Amino acid sequence: MKRIVFLLPLLATLFFLPSCGEDPVDETAIIEVLNNITEPTTWSGDNIYVIKKYDFYVDADLTIMPGAIIKFTESGANMTIGIGASITANGEAGNPVVFTAYADDSKGGDTNDDEGSSASAEAWGQIDVNGETANFNFCEFYFGGLGNNVSLNYSAGAKGSVTNSVFKHNLGGPDGNYFYGVLHADGADSNFEVSNTRFESNVLPLTITADISMDDSNSFIDNTYQGIFVSGSVNGITTWEETEIAFVYTGLNFQINTGQKLNMTTGVVIKFIRSDSEMYLYNGTDNLSSNYSNPNDVNYTSYMDDSIGGDSNGDGSASSPSSGDWKGIYMDNQKSYVDWENVHYDSGPVV
Repeated sequence: MKRIVFLLPLLATLFFLPSCGEDPVDETAIIEVLNNITEPTTWSGDNIYVIKKYDFYVDADLTIMPGAIIKFTESGANMTIGIGASITANGEAGNPVVFTAYADDSKGGDTNDDEGSSASAEAWGQIDVNGETANFNFCEFYFGGLGNNVSLNYSAGAKGSVTNSVFKHNLGGPDGNYFYGVLHADGADSNFEVSNTRFESNVLPLTITADISMDDSNSFIDNTYQGIFVSGSVNGITTWEETEIAFVYTGLNFQINTGQKLNMTTGVVIKFIRSDSEMYLYNGTDNLSSNYSNPNDVNYTSYMDDSIGGDSNGDGSASSPSSGDWKGIYMDNQKSYVDWENVHYDSGPVV
């Protein structure tokens, strides 16, 4: 494979033709990205884009075609969407869009010409959607998380979706009482979607706000913290169907607000991290789906309870649950905590 290095924004002025009598060659252009994107731009699937600009902004709509590989360097570790801009990265099955580290020779070959480097988690920073819109379909994310543990950040009410994608060998993790997923959507719009996506061999896979519905199409394999970490309150009709791992509430007061509902499918587990954490039901059991007290359908338990929902706190068998690990479920309309048999290790009796 022959490689040609272009420097943006000069790409539009350059082209190559084979000399007379020469056979066509497989030419993969390595595009060094040195400037912000300031006008609508399409990145071709035939190219490898190497981000070398510090504090790189996408200030106009960016479309990324199937097969494109985007590599981040030490000097260009992050990508941020500017006001009014968007990213649409629409890969295909068998021909994804790849976001990875400059040192990752397994994707696009030895781009940095060092004859055999390899990458590890935290080799580059993050893509910050920054309150705008980004849609990633058939995309793959490797080795991110430098700086704040996040590889893809739907911050400040950002909109969009992540579908049919892969996150592997990224970071994520806790910082005190705050948790960062490699896909960090705890600031996303409530209509944000993540589906048919595999989270594998990361530290902490996914964080969401409680308003975001989750189906059961995603897979979670060998992550250190096996959980979907949740913050905020339910302010609409939310449905949780994921059963492979637990939903882990990270805050103090998991409120299901007046007139709203959390629907839970059979097999859902909700865990609570802090001893002063509780679920707060403004309308009592009307805030929950009809299976709310059936232990064969739904369970509410401690963060340290590995017996259901897996090892959410990432310490193997080093810790075990006990009574008082969290406060319990409080029904405002009855001014009391519940005593259902599927509520485990709260401040009431152990069930």
